Amino acid sequence: MTKANIEIGTLNSAQLDFCARSIPGFDLGKYEISIAGRAGSNRDFLRIRPNGDIGSSRILITWTSKDPDWDRFIRINEEVGLFMPILPEIYATDAKQGLILEEDCGLKTLKDYCSGVVSKKEILTMYEKVLDKLIAWQSMNMPYSSVLSSRALDEEQFIWESDYFSTHCASQFFGLDELLTDSWEKERKQLAAEVAEFPLVCLHRDFQSENIVLHNGNIKFVDFQGARLGAAEYDLASLLFEPSGFWMMTCGLRVLTIIAETRIQESLMQVIKKPLFNGSCKRWGRMGICR
Repeated sequence: MTKANIEIGTLNSAQLDFCARSIPGFDLGKYEISIAGRAGSNRDFLRIRPNGDIGSSRILITWTSKDPDWDRFIRINEEVGLFMPILPEIYATDAKQGLILEEDCGLKTLKDYCSGVVSKKEILTMYEKVLDKLIAWQSMNMPYSSVLSSRALDEEQFIWESDYFSTHCASQFFGLDELLTDSWEKERKQLAAEVAEFPLVCLHRDFQSENIVLHNGNIKFVDFQGARLGAAEYDLASLLFEPSGFWMMTCGLRVLTIIAETRIQESLMQVIKKPLFNGSCKRWGRMGICR
């Protein structure tokens, strides 16, 4: 699909053929095509909805199967589906054309929900529900032969992340090269070595409010192709330290800290047989710095 196709929400011949093969009774004249969003890795999303029938809409992802994460996206969806219905269902794929047809989980993300007219109590309640889903995700007993388990958030990956931060944030965005001293180099490497020793669970890897979708009373996770093994605190830090920071603005750090430590500690202790947190969120605080 060309950029022009995407911007006006139309389909080219290859996408039309794919939809005709994958959607029962598909007739372009009876469907509305609209832009649903864009994401990294050159992925574009189109919503394909029957006129007057919102419940039967689907999402068409235009991508490329040459991307290393193409297979991971599909296989992780299959693997996680054996444990829980927390990812959008994939209906059809076409590797040659780089197309994926999946369940439409709607427009409301956790970020959208918190941006709306909701109370502090409602936001806190929603975050509790999200944490329960995160616990279920991290508690999956994924076999080491799985594609999710084929990658790990290890010391090398943490070094890469702080390199990325140094280049794109500290240097290029803020122009603070003077802070990237020998002391910084030593500290970031020590931190990477420390957190790489934390117990491993199944990670989402990009667990932020824009990747958590609220759909028909259920919670769905999206943008999950980077899922891998890693420390439980990483996903939690990704959510609580994200720039939007709804938990901080409305609920307060300490309140959600207590909830997170209590719920995740009790649940995941059964999986990894080791204590996770070390008082006052020190460990996920360190993980937040890495993130």
